Amino acid sequence: MKKLLWIPACVFMASVGAQTQSGWGIRAGIQYPQNGDLKTSISLVEKDISSGAEQRSGWHVGASRMIYLGGFYVKPELIFAQTTRSYQAQGLSVDLSDEFTAKRQQIELPVLVGVSVFGPVHFSAGPQMRYILKDQISGLNDLSIEEASQSWTLGFQWGVGIHTNRWAVEVRMDRGLNAQESNIVHRNLPQWSSRIDQRSHQWLIGLTYQFNKD
Repeated sequence: MKKLLWIPACVFMASVGAQTQSGWGIRAGIQYPQNGDLKTSISLVEKDISSGAEQRSGWHVGASRMIYLGGFYVKPELIFAQTTRSYQAQGLSVDLSDEFTAKRQQIELPVLVGVSVFGPVHFSAGPQMRYILKDQISGLNDLSIEEASQSWTLGFQWGVGIHTNRWAVEVRMDRGLNAQESNIVHRNLPQWSSRIDQRSHQWLIGLTYQFNKD
């Protein structure tokens, strides 16, 4: 599994010295996570309490490389991304607010293969490697989030876009292939714990500016 995770990174590094017709670009955009359900466990309560995030948002920025190979192209990217979700803690009794926010920062390495479907309309798809930089909880001082058991995960992206000579606007779906949860614990209530579903499942809208071809 770890060997598979390095494939996107190797493709991106190899593209730096590619001798085929290619070019660099910069990318930025927003994302809307569909995942992030919260499951709360309380001692003496038989079933977990499930709830979804009340607010979900995210953004990303990075660099891309277009490698043109006849009728199609390969597009590796190096992306920094951040997602934020807000929750209402279940089963806690606090004086002020029981709302908290979970933030995740990560490095993403998608490698997409694309083709023109009709004129400027393109379709692309490919694997994505993801490295988790940091998970953070804010809003409730007594809550803390444990480090993810897997820092590297593998996913898959696909989507459509409109390409011009310099600009590209794309809409993609991003799905994780590895199940992953983050555990949240309370410092003063050992009988209370929650788990956030962190397996990637999100929509991405991105804008890319392409520099001159090599």
